Amino acid sequence: MTEFTIAHISDLHFSEGTDQRNPSHRHSIEYLIGLEKRLPPSSDLDLLVVSGDISESGDRQSLVTASGYIFSTIPIGHGEFTGLKCPVSKAGIVPGNHDAWNAGRSGSLLERRQKSLENYNFAFPDHQVLESHGSRYQWLEKNGAGIYLAYVDSCFLGDNENHSGANFRYDQAVAKGKLTIKQTEQLLSWYDLGIRGKLINPSGGSIGKDMFANALKILVMHHYLFEPPEQSSDYFMRIQDRDVVFRNLALSDFDVLLCGHKHATAFDVHSYGTGVDERARRRHLINHFRRLVGLNSLPIQAVDKEGNHISKAFTFMANLLAKLARQRNVGVDTVALAEQVVNELIQGLDDPTGLEKMIMEAIEKNGPIGEDDFEAAEWREIAGRVSNALSAAQRQKFRQSASRIMNMSKSLHARPFLQVMCGSSAKASGAFSQERAFNIYRIVNDSNHWLFQCDRYVWDSQQHQYPQEPLRLYHSFE
Repeated sequence: MTEFTIAHISDLHFSEGTDQRNPSHRHSIEYLIGLEKRLPPSSDLDLLVVSGDISESGDRQSLVTASGYIFSTIPIGHGEFTGLKCPVSKAGIVPGNHDAWNAGRSGSLLERRQKSLENYNFAFPDHQVLESHGSRYQWLEKNGAGIYLAYVDSCFLGDNENHSGANFRYDQAVAKGKLTIKQTEQLLSWYDLGIRGKLINPSGGSIGKDMFANALKILVMHHYLFEPPEQSSDYFMRIQDRDVVFRNLALSDFDVLLCGHKHATAFDVHSYGTGVDERARRRHLINHFRRLVGLNSLPIQAVDKEGNHISKAFTFMANLLAKLARQRNVGVDTVALAEQVVNELIQGLDDPTGLEKMIMEAIEKNGPIGEDDFEAAEWREIAGRVSNALSAAQRQKFRQSASRIMNMSKSLHARPFLQVMCGSSAKASGAFSQERAFNIYRIVNDSNHWLFQCDRYVWDSQQHQYPQEPLRLYHSFE
């Protein structure tokens, strides 16, 4: 039996200044002192997770002060100090939407909108968000058991995309989050490597494929996927395209999401079956087969070169092109017709809005098509791999594995998915503030069984401290 201990704090909302007598900070020195007193010492922790909104305005000084508190101590007056003294190697940190502001002191609110994570990366160089894909991973291992953690930047403007000028919509940029296709592809790529036993352990060497397969898989991001119970839905807070994001996370086999953002606490078990539709189940199945024959996984969603969603019209056209390629009708110049379709597809990539009319005309001329078909190009890629790179003996072995994959795909709908939200741990309270809290997770592995225990510590406003005894919650993963 192996036990891991992970502490989870979130939404500290540091602002400038650490004078404990000054009530104007957006963070609370009292809460920060309370965290220091109640959190286990770093020697008793395997990891400290900080799930974003470390600062209030993303300014460099606030983020540097926050890093001082997390990794060392900060002065608070009268010769006193407070801090968590967490080693950098034991911290897992992601930015939140407030950390992407990089705001100045002058100009309108719109002019001071979120721009980049330059200040966050300056304050947390060992936990930087890479511009290329805005994600990273971590591996914890003890006694033959492992926990795989992936960290993603879910900030709307923290993913190196240009949202300035006429196309910028402030109502979409305040607090909403998203996962980009690049991030999804990166998560899938790491999962593929892990399943093949080729994922690099940051501490050295590679992670064994059996150990990775049996590992508990945790995603850490600032934004939540599902509204906590008894909480109203907030358009400006929720992540974009939640269902697509959730389905893509299912393709990477995640068990748990650790998040913050709403300053609410929640411990909710969801089922993949409630969010994974038929398309996702088919993609889940075909991705397993792709890995089996040595090809990379593919996400559900597709985007054009501008990062926009490709409409269903493009899918129709791609399927039509695939069917045209198989047609050999006498008297029909299929080459010329295919060239016409390709030209229209190219136009559609730049401007998909006019495709629907062309689609209907093409369908009327060439007969009905099904949007649910897999594109011919993918089948050709798989067929080429199987016929050219695999021996007869390997193909026979893969047939046996494929039957197990079918059973895995059929059971996907029953898979549990645990979302754990951490309330704000140190933001100064207002008249309508949510409860202040932090979590301690004790995660126990016994063979192929995982027990996830959450100890939630909620601030006691009468005693002015985080309590000795937490609220305890459990979930078991088989």
